[in-house]
Amino acid sequence: QYSIYMTKSDSDNFMTQLTGDLEGIGAQMDMKNGFITVIAPLDNTPAKSSGIKAGDIVLEIDNQSTTGMTLEKAVSLIRGPAGTNVLLKVKHLDNTEQKISITRAKIHINNVLYELKDVGVGYIKISSFGLDSYNLMNYAIDDLKSRGANKFIIDLRNNPGGYLDMSIKIAEFWIENNIALIQQSKTGEADQSFSTGNNSKLKNNKTIVLVNAGSA
Repeated sequence: QYSIYMTKSDSDNFMTQLTGDLEGIGAQMDMKNGFITVIAPLDNTPAKSSGIKAGDIVLEIDNQSTTGMTLEKAVSLIRGPAGTNVLLKVKHLDNTEQKISITRAKIHINNVLYELKDVGVGYIKISSFGLDSYNLMNYAIDDLKSRGANKFIIDLRNNPGGYLDMSIKIAEFWIENNIALIQQSKTGEADQSFSTGNNSKLKNNKTIVLVNAGSA
């Protein structure tokens, strides 16, 4: 269910998102029950400031109905050069409908955000497993520990996924020199295992992981 065909432009857009730089409105989209749905508007983006909310169903894009439209087509219509406008008709969770004009912008997605939430509690949000996620998280852990954090909350809510090898690298912070993932084949081929290294900075730290329906 997670396999789709991508044209070259679709693939280029997807890869650009994983590097953290794009032009658009700054909202993560997915197909839910046949509807183009906002998983989450990203912080400090036009989508967030214009009133787009998690769970909104996109009914129209520039007065074009999204009925029968693929997710990739919808995303390509919503994205565009910074400074241009896109008009979205959305249906909120309370069933009210609203037309919202949004000015696109250049957006850098911070794949890892963190803060000291309470005495000794470090909070790290991983918005996607992008190219820079491991290095950013490594820095976040060091900084939070230097400020007294010894317990951690890892927030994966609305994380749509990304690079598999990056997620395995991040698992290394808890799992030292051990198997983090076993991939089983449906065609009888041998199982493939993926192991971590030895940068297990959090293996002795209590950790809570937050997930929701938007987590890949």
